[in-house]
Amino acid sequence: MYNIGIVNINIAGVNIVSKTKKRATYHHGDLRRELIEAAVDMLSESGVAGLSLRKLALQVGVSHNAPYMHFSSRDALLAAIAQYGFQKLRASLAPDGEDWHERFVAGCQTYVEFGTTQPELFQVMFMEHDPEAFPEMVQDSLAALQVLTDVIAEGQLLGKIREGDAHEFATLIWSLLHGLSVLFANRNKAPLPYRSDDAADLTETFLDQVLTGLGV
Repeated sequence: MYNIGIVNINIAGVNIVSKTKKRATYHHGDLRRELIEAAVDMLSESGVAGLSLRKLALQVGVSHNAPYMHFSSRDALLAAIAQYGFQKLRASLAPDGEDWHERFVAGCQTYVEFGTTQPELFQVMFMEHDPEAFPEMVQDSLAALQVLTDVIAEGQLLGKIREGDAHEFATLIWSLLHGLSVLFANRNKAPLPYRSDDAADLTETFLDQVLTGLGV
């Protein structure tokens, strides 16, 4: 009589039990998140063009079919990476502190630093993703913008920013931060058209000018 993992052999009325070692066929821990984080690392090494589910499986040390249990396609993986990026960005846009101006500037500087130091991830975040296929990614991207919108609305309540559509003001500032991020990320390929080579200083300078325009 044979069973999987345990073999019972009857010889001359004596039962001999032989245990066979079974190979684990599952992955311990959060494989989905591990795959995403490994994909982000892979982006920094080989860019978007070098990213594939098969290479990712090899990198993590799982079967080549394992990533497909979490991502139906390469596009699904890219959307998951983008969602991961927006979640990290959102968490860094609203630093703690009592002074509104300092928190606002620090949050904006964090945005530029994020895009400058992780340009490949930044690129994936702002790639074209199917909103109907990946609604959760869209929600997280809008949630990141909402953090900035809330900060602007708070500034209006404090009398720091004039009345108006806080979402439109946030979109204006977001566009400025995004442009600075791209410029600084590519400064090795093309010279910056500004005197300052410090992203944080230049961001603060530009924000002061924007806040002057949006001031009461």
